[in-house]
Amino acid sequence: MKKITLTLAALLIGTGPLTAEAIPVLYATTYTATLGPSGTGSFLYDDTAGVISSFVWDFGGGIVGGLPDLGVVEIGNGLGLLGDFIFEILGETDVFPGADCINGFCSFTLPYLAGAVPFGAPSFGIEATSAPGSSRYLFGSLGETGVDVIAAEGAISIARAGVEVPEPATLLLLAAGFAGVALARRRRA
Repeated sequence: MKKITLTLAALLIGTGPLTAEAIPVLYATTYTATLGPSGTGSFLYDDTAGVISSFVWDFGGGIVGGLPDLGVVEIGNGLGLLGDFIFEILGETDVFPGADCINGFCSFTLPYLAGAVPFGAPSFGIEATSAPGSSRYLFGSLGETGVDVIAAEGAISIARAGVEVPEPATLLLLAAGFAGVALARRRRA
């Protein structure tokens, strides 16, 4: 018993502080068109790093593409991170400190896309308005005053698609606890 206790204690002391690592969460997107075809897609959001990655869409008929992975991008003079800004627009969750995209108007337009250019439009934009569930998307081309030609647009909604998997250190602690309970019960018997 003492040897097992010392081994578990040495193992736990040797690992240092057990902190949860950020696990990007998968979200499914649904594009309900008012102009152009409807489609589906997905993206990963890491709330710890403020990063959105693997943002892809599929509108059928070979219209498949996505946003380039931007990594950690600051907006303005310390307003916040681009991934948090985009997620606040899409998820209607207050994660971006620089603006209120839930009760106000926020928009984001990216002038370059990864993969095939959908609908012949080189830009993708999203915007939120004050109405709940009113995030919308658009594909178009940028002019001097904003998006001047809209090729496709509609409502965009997201839903959490993945189930988070516990970190291995958490599972190790849980297993050690169960082992301790089993040993204590066995010793009593």
